[in-house]
Amino acid sequence: MAQLTIVYATETGNSEELARKALVTAKENGLEATLTAVEDYSAEQLPATQALLFIGSTQGEGEPPSSAWEFHDALKDADFDLSALKYGVVALGDTGYGEFFCAFGKFVDEQLARMGASALVPRVDCDYDFDADYAAWSERFFAALK
Repeated sequence: MAQLTIVYATETGNSEELARKALVTAKENGLEATLTAVEDYSAEQLPATQALLFIGSTQGEGEPPSSAWEFHDALKDADFDLSALKYGVVALGDTGYGEFFCAFGKFVDEQLARMGASALVPRVDCDYDFDADYAAWSERFFAALK
């Protein structure tokens, strides 16, 4: 079974909260998992990552959290072979921002797919009231991961 790496990018703490829930769920499902903040995870680690759960919020007009700019820029320019990587993305945002809703999570999802990684389940885009959407998505993600 693959080692799950859970990476979160947060400005207000919501992504970290969900990442901590995901870590508990992973352990309850007998999975080996690690939790790390995006500022402590580099894009160069992606080729060695077996399974990734990325949880990230979008700020303002489509920007990543302030702690995620380095990861964002590295991912934009990366050209890795990620064909062995299985992943899931939870994107947090606010529908009040229209076209910028969950833009950072969408960006991460697009970049991982561009480099050949396979999504275990489609990305979930969550509005500010995210608990129910995350819970339903999480159930599907962990079932696919097992």
